[in-house]
Amino acid sequence: SRYTATVSPAVITSGTAPQTFTWTIYNGGACSLEKVEIYIPTQGGASWVYSSASAAGWTINLKTGPDLVQFKDPNKSVLFPPGATRTFNITFNPTETVSADKDVSFAVMVKEAKTGLSTAICPFPKPWYASQ
Repeated sequence: SRYTATVSPAVITSGTAPQTFTWTIYNGGACSLEKVEIYIPTQGGASWVYSSASAAGWTINLKTGPDLVQFKDPNKSVLFPPGATRTFNITFNPTETVSADKDVSFAVMVKEAKTGLSTAICPFPKPWYASQ
């Protein structure tokens, strides 16, 4: 994929509250990006509770059905240019409580400003295991 995403921290403890995750996204495309959407995991049911989010200069909206956090350039003045890396933060309070280690998957979508094309970043970041 021309876009990449990673998330940190790499490992969290079951039911951590609050917990902030940082997605580092690289724009390897030819166009600037105007929107990034990070989907809240459904594997844990309602146990991933959104608390807050941040991304420099961008607006944040919590959407439902499916649940996601939308980061958007409010007036296309702080676009995410090609070749750049940006960070997007989401805090959950709490996170999922599990009885065994497991992967947690976050789908990430980006939208190009010029073309309006939306693209999934594959593979979806799922680098951590919630453990007891």
